[in-house]
Amino acid sequence: MKPTLKEWFGKEVTQLTLTLRIGCAVYLIYLAWELRGSVLAGDIPFLLAALAFFVIGAALGTHSLVKLIRREYTVPSSPEEEEETA
Repeated sequence: MKPTLKEWFGKEVTQLTLTLRIGCAVYLIYLAWELRGSVLAGDIPFLLAALAFFVIGAALGTHSLVKLIRREYTVPSSPEEEEETA
């Protein structure tokens, strides 16, 4: 059975995943900043790419940072802990 969209995106994330997402967001914003020379030259495709990189990076970074601050992540348990609780 194919998972629904809510099941697919509703998976629990770890602290490492959120940290990596923030790193990716910073890189996307950096790419948008580096495209500023082409944007000022009037290249429309580069303007669209810079806008997309910035918007996606800002949204991803904000979402991940809020979840990290609110501690809305799971801490993975080791296999030994799972055996002890069973």
